[in-house]
Amino acid sequence: KKDKCLIVLTSIPRYSFKLYCEPISKQFSRYIDDQILFINSLSQEIRESLIIRDMPVEYGWSIKSRLKDLQPNLRFSDINDSMMSNSKQSRIIICTYNSTTFLETFKNNMPTLIFWDIRYYEIREDAFENFNDLINAGIFHTSPKSAASFLIKNWNNIDKWWYAETTQKVVNNFSKKFAKKITNK
Repeated sequence: KKDKCLIVLTSIPRYSFKLYCEPISKQFSRYIDDQILFINSLSQEIRESLIIRDMPVEYGWSIKSRLKDLQPNLRFSDINDSMMSNSKQSRIIICTYNSTTFLETFKNNMPTLIFWDIRYYEIREDAFENFNDLINAGIFHTSPKSAASFLIKNWNNIDKWWYAETTQKVVNNFSKKFAKKITNK
């Protein structure tokens, strides 16, 4: 039985060295604060089920110790565990930044919840409509509190929500546009 909730985190260098759509420099502290707010907003039952997959390099942000100070019983995935092995134990994967992670979970039809601050992880204009569809399906959230509230409400019925025809249609449409499988490379 899948009884875990996997949170996938990121990290960035403390000093900017390139410009792209993600928090830069001190803005990353807000990303960490959002993760703390998300975890604090969860029910005790869900907090106990969390597995946190952090980046192997923290660049001096002390993410792991900050989260451990918040919740001493938090579990972190082993550095040698693959994303797939972590996912297989989890009833849902939480993606906290704009990356290929959620595209891969979509393609593998794994229940996925996404949240990030769109001030830092901007969305292209031509993708707004698709992300609005994700919002309407309850998959994408622009605040940690909204994501936590949705997870609490649906924790005991994740499969019912994820495999509902309307949710699957949104995931499949999004995947066709942004994660299309190439059969003849």
